[in-house]
Amino acid sequence: MTTTFLQEPLLIKEIEEVAQESGVSTTNFIMQAIRRHLAYYRQKRLIAETKAWYNLPAIERQRYNGQFVAVYNKQVMDSDSDRLALFHRIRQQFGQKTVLITEGGNAPIPVYRLRSPKRGHNDRHKI
Repeated sequence: MTTTFLQEPLLIKEIEEVAQESGVSTTNFIMQAIRRHLAYYRQKRLIAETKAWYNLPAIERQRYNGQFVAVYNKQVMDSDSDRLALFHRIRQQFGQKTVLITEGGNAPIPVYRLRSPKRGHNDRHKI
């Protein structure tokens, strides 16, 4: 494991102040911030891998119909009809790296619509 030192006094001061205001230790504040950043990074990687999968020609994706595929660095790395078996092989090979596991086939990229209730002017402060 590598030890990393933060050597920016102004940043350290701000971290300490915000941690104190938040009621957590500086160490916990930093760990929470890093976890949030890693989650954001993983989400960006999954989006990129998803785009790579759906940008493949439909005929290429059709080859994997009825299977699950693992996509890493914009390439199909493995496939299997058993999602769990594929997951275990991918974890063995890639560890904790972000790898997309999705259904094969040539279905178009799914579109999700999120709706939220509209509030009237009188209700805008109600929860």
